[in-house]
Amino acid sequence: MALLAREGYLLSTDHKTERDKEDIDTMMLTTLHGLADELSRQPLYGSSEFLVDKRAYEGFPRGADYAALFKEYPVDQIILVDSVYLTDEMTRSEQFGVSYVVYHLQSSLRWNVFFRDTPEVRDVWMSRDTLRWVGAGFQMKEALTSLPSRGDALWDMGLEIAKNYCSRISPVWITEERTLICSGSLSHLARVEFENGNLSESVRIWSELLKRIRSPKKRAFLMNNLAVAAESLDDLPAAEKWLEEALGLLDVSSGKKASPAVQQQRQDIARYADRIRLRMEEIRKLEDQIFPD
Repeated sequence: MALLAREGYLLSTDHKTERDKEDIDTMMLTTLHGLADELSRQPLYGSSEFLVDKRAYEGFPRGADYAALFKEYPVDQIILVDSVYLTDEMTRSEQFGVSYVVYHLQSSLRWNVFFRDTPEVRDVWMSRDTLRWVGAGFQMKEALTSLPSRGDALWDMGLEIAKNYCSRISPVWITEERTLICSGSLSHLARVEFENGNLSESVRIWSELLKRIRSPKKRAFLMNNLAVAAESLDDLPAAEKWLEEALGLLDVSSGKKASPAVQQQRQDIARYADRIRLRMEEIRKLEDQIFPD
């Protein structure tokens, strides 16, 4: 993967010095190196090679310029920082006999993700991150506490932007267990079948029980188990549907004072539903990376 920075910047200050330009160029490269480090921690990119380069572009690549980029960088994906806008401001104030220095730094970056043999830009994202420091003395005319330099501020901002952008384009990989809620011999038998890898049999048993049982609480717990089985079979929409129905049943039956154990189980099911929705979103990111068309 090639990570490219376009030379050039905008700075909203009257003091546009060569040092400013150098600091901002450093921030851009820090962002790309930070992005490479963040991506390399993900299994999807763990074996990938990252090329960080800073190039001068006359303007935004269009048409045949795409092919030229891929000829120069023999990779399948290019992430380009096309434009950068920075604004920073320092103000002084006094309040209750204490002097303050307040420093604001805000950035906007335009990112473009190109895939080989794909004529369109796959992603454009404007990042607006504000860093703010306040330095205070304890008495009038007392020396202020130390503040970061502008160079340090830009460095920190670059790393923060890289982390945020990585979370946008890369799936999150975690390992966690799922909870089966079983009561009764048949439900426990289905659990044994599930743990032995006989998912279809466990689904059959829980589905039969669901037809017979009338208790909203027990039906909700069976639906939770069916959601776990659906997720294991890679049917996330079905898992989401089962969990929504389970939560609906528990909400309807909540007129009666639920025991602390049932309240905890409802919270667990709600968290599980959130996790399923997150998994669906993370898989979409994964598909966008592997199948850009």
